[in-house]
Amino acid sequence: MPKKYLIAVVGAVVVGLSTGIAALLVQRSRREPPPVSATVPRVEQLSAADPETQSS
Repeated sequence: MPKKYLIAVVGAVVVGLSTGIAALLVQRSRREPPPVSATVPRVEQLSAADPETQSS
């Protein structure tokens, strides 16, 4: 009986660690916030594409 509890505890720890690792990977892959609209570019993208706003 105690061996079953040990297996259950080890399984829970493995699931917890894998969930934490997955959460960290998702957080790192989403550094840039998602756009408000898929069709409207961000202000930073507009200013980078506009040659008049860039100083030489």
